[in-house]
Amino acid sequence: MESLVPGEFTNTNNINIKIEKKSLITSFDTHIITFGSCFAQHIHNTFVKIGLNSFYCTHGNFHYTAKSLHALLKKWSQNNFVPKYTKDDFYLLNDGSGLYVSLYHYNLKDKNINELIQKAEIYDNKIIKNIQQANLIFLTLGNATYIQLNDGRLVNKVSGILKSEYTIKYSSTEEITIELMEIYTIMRLLNKNFTFFLTVSPQRYNWETALENKDTIYSESIGQQNTDHWIVKNNLDKAKLRIAIDTTIKKLKEHEIIYFPSYDIVIDELRQFETFSSDIDDLLHVNFPKTSNYVINKFLNTYCSEDVKKVLSFYRKEIIIKEKLKRKLEHFKNTFNISNDIKELISPISELLVKTKALHIINHLYRILSEYKQEKIVEKLLYNSNFKQISKNKEILINKVLKIIDSPNLYNKNKSIYIYGAGEIAKILLEKSKLLMPNIKGIIDSEPKKIGTYLYGVKIISPTDSVIHDSIIILTLLNDNRKVYSELVMTKNIEIINIL
Repeated sequence: MESLVPGEFTNTNNINIKIEKKSLITSFDTHIITFGSCFAQHIHNTFVKIGLNSFYCTHGNFHYTAKSLHALLKKWSQNNFVPKYTKDDFYLLNDGSGLYVSLYHYNLKDKNINELIQKAEIYDNKIIKNIQQANLIFLTLGNATYIQLNDGRLVNKVSGILKSEYTIKYSSTEEITIELMEIYTIMRLLNKNFTFFLTVSPQRYNWETALENKDTIYSESIGQQNTDHWIVKNNLDKAKLRIAIDTTIKKLKEHEIIYFPSYDIVIDELRQFETFSSDIDDLLHVNFPKTSNYVINKFLNTYCSEDVKKVLSFYRKEIIIKEKLKRKLEHFKNTFNISNDIKELISPISELLVKTKALHIINHLYRILSEYKQEKIVEKLLYNSNFKQISKNKEILINKVLKIIDSPNLYNKNKSIYIYGAGEIAKILLEKSKLLMPNIKGIIDSEPKKIGTYLYGVKIISPTDSVIHDSIIILTLLNDNRKVYSELVMTKNIEIINIL
């Protein structure tokens, strides 16, 4: 199995679960959306790190169970996929905080109910849009245990609700099967053409202990014969989920639904190597990032096209690993920035970078070359025959951006405007835009050496600067664009114009 993800991960040949290979990720434009708890979130984070087009919104995509995701999707479908909430969809905490918590979302709360309703609807609209655009939808199920309030309403996460106000419930296999089938059916109303992946999270869950007293997990005797023990309950939940997924796939066999064996890989393929996470000392979480990287790497080896795999392998070996070495070994700089080495490095892969639309890698290469003040090589790479198509796309992009930026409607709002990314596109916008310069208040960039400097007389500020609240942000990043976007959407009163 080829290494396609950054970082280290266990590699074993003792047990190998064979999975039928399919070329489902054919370029870095392939749109992926993941649902599930922390394991699904980690999958998304790794996808974004290697440049895949992945979406995950913690408040809306984070679900431990099929039941909570089913409740959210069903609410959308009942209102023709126009998210609409009322005060009844939230719960006022009785802990003296004055906070309302959303019943449908993960950890979404606020003291102002109107603002909370607005947030919920904004998040839901983003998720709906991404489902409509998705090529692959990935659902990781954590358990079959859910929380029900005393008044009968389901809640995604307890999140401050008093123990006396809810009950822990257990779904049957039949319930989960029905919910999975309806989740798929509702998603199909939004998007007729996507591949649906179902998997079981290898994370262990201990609801009773987690919700009452985390410390008791260490004092419980796992040797006693007790069917109420959390380990026994966790394994029962995993068995229910696995049977429900298998039944769903058989009942919907004419559809493109695939079971990916995340749980099976961790429990058996990694049985000699898997240990608990050292970062989260709760005896529940798998070893991050090694275990999750192994699972993700196997997924990519199975479902990426050969072209995408070659590009990912190149990115890992020739850029990520070499940059780490460069930081550790000062003399390595002398070998990594030689013109001939750069040409030999890029020449075999340049066609594939264009074919798979790996703009983030091309941009990364430009930054490496520019760092060593080799602008001529940058120009040659940009305009040689292999990169003509990229150059053409860039011109189209710039014209498209200028059309958006120079629209008078953009400036009829009582908001400050910022450009995110003090790079090449920002320079072109500032040079060519007729309307932007008089209205721009600053440029946002995370590079410490740029902060406090000026680009065409416009000051570059940090992403943490408080002035960016209640503003319009024009996102111009080629690299890390999706990661920054997902962070910005959490900021209050921000309007984002994503030009890429």
